[in-house]
Amino acid sequence: RVPVYIIVHSENSMNNRFIPRSEINTHCVSLVDDDLRIPQEDMEFAFSTWKQHQKQLVGFLPRAHYHNSSLWHYN
Repeated sequence: RVPVYIIVHSENSMNNRFIPRSEINTHCVSLVDDDLRIPQEDMEFAFSTWKQHQKQLVGFLPRAHYHNSSLWHYN
């Protein structure tokens, strides 16, 4: 069990996630874009991996960029 904070900003900026917050006083922070859906099992795996390597960044990016027939695709 961990506390979860959802902070809504008045300005929409990708940099908002890096603003220091007094509410956050933990050793681990999870950042997830609002357009991603991550299964609970994957979050648990990421956290257990981080617990074994606490001085490392741990994460996953379930997106793909590829080039096909002179077009870039984003998935």
